[in-house]
Amino acid sequence: MNSPPPKRAIVFSGAGASFAVDRGAYPTTAGFYEKLPERIRQHKLIARLVANFEKKFGVGPPDVEKLLWSLEEIVSYLRKAEDSDSPLSWVLPDNHLAVALGFPTLDVRGFARVAHQGASQINDLRDVINSQLYDYYSAIPSPESLKENWCLLLQGLKDRGYWLDLITTNYDLVLEYATQYQKLDLGFGKSFGVLSRLDVELWRRSIHESEFVPYADGLITKLHGSLNWENDRGDVVFGGTTFRARHEHHAIIYPGFKGIPSKQPFSTLHEYFEHASRKADLLVFIGFAFRDDYINSILSAGAISKRVLVVDPGTIKIPKSLETTATHIRSGFDANSVSEVLGYIDGS
Repeated sequence: MNSPPPKRAIVFSGAGASFAVDRGAYPTTAGFYEKLPERIRQHKLIARLVANFEKKFGVGPPDVEKLLWSLEEIVSYLRKAEDSDSPLSWVLPDNHLAVALGFPTLDVRGFARVAHQGASQINDLRDVINSQLYDYYSAIPSPESLKENWCLLLQGLKDRGYWLDLITTNYDLVLEYATQYQKLDLGFGKSFGVLSRLDVELWRRSIHESEFVPYADGLITKLHGSLNWENDRGDVVFGGTTFRARHEHHAIIYPGFKGIPSKQPFSTLHEYFEHASRKADLLVFIGFAFRDDYINSILSAGAISKRVLVVDPGTIKIPKSLETTATHIRSGFDANSVSEVLGYIDGS
């Protein structure tokens, strides 16, 4: 077992961090939408939703998260028409709602039929969109592509005495390869044996045992899963990055998810993130848009008064809980912004 770290840093990466490594291999959420097949982007329902995004999300390009969030809202609404616990299912199918409200000539029974068939079709559409992940993010980064960003940052933080919590919502394997190329003892929970399994116990022990340190240099925590995580008899095993015909085979939280994860390993990983945010001396966010309400609530509870650095070239909405302590470095993730991050740390 390694000794407890003297200083801890969370480095939280979003889609923009991988985009900076290779713009062609790791698209942003907007780039993901643009790469979708034409037949999907021109689907009548999707075209209608995209035309109204500004009303819901404000000014900005369409992206896959906006699309999947919107589709999820529609499916949730439609399902109420046949959910026996929902009052809508009690009054729609037999037209009782229209009659009871004094509209006997208005027949809404057709909506109940559309809801039943429509929810199924939209689910199929979402499955097709989600399956594109395995084509869009499966590239292996080259050592050269990581040299001026991740390798510089990780080594710089290690040299300054930080134990690293690399936390991400990305699905690609950029962090794993960056730590390998940099020869850091920074793991991602891979057990060794006949089957390589995700050892969730590492995160559990890290939460509950103050002296437990799973790796000398840090830990990678993938809050939404990884392209190479597969479900296997109640566990997660490491496999390839090819889509395996059914989404149930894969251990991933897809981009449209909102809320608090209840399934393993994701509930434990988020619990660990909350634990890490309380323990951290420094937080660095790279290419992360702060859109996830649950992640923001974790930060609100644990990261107040911590030193926070945000690397992103765009205009982003930093949570109110972090505004007073956050420094926004308006730059892409490259050697210059890494130098600026390390400079802020050295000057604090």
